[in-house]
Amino acid sequence: MKKEFLPEDLEMLTHISKVEAPPFLFTRIKEKALQNHALNYSPKISHTLGWSLAIVLIINMAVIFKNSQLNSGKKDLLVNLNLEANNNLYP
Repeated sequence: MKKEFLPEDLEMLTHISKVEAPPFLFTRIKEKALQNHALNYSPKISHTLGWSLAIVLIINMAVIFKNSQLNSGKKDLLVNLNLEANNNLYP
């Protein structure tokens, strides 16, 4: 349901007045933005995080490859038993 605005509703907009912002407001906002983005990590922490990520990726790849080898053996078993390898009812 869409609300239709009456002229009385639009009359309220005439009471809006412009507000002047203090001159230092923009500089404060700018300074806060710079403070939030200025995160410095030591080289030791950066190297530790990088090596940790690399180890996690290597372990992840090893698990995926090992799992794919196990699944291929299951598919061979299904073919030898003349069973379907998927759950599709219709070809």
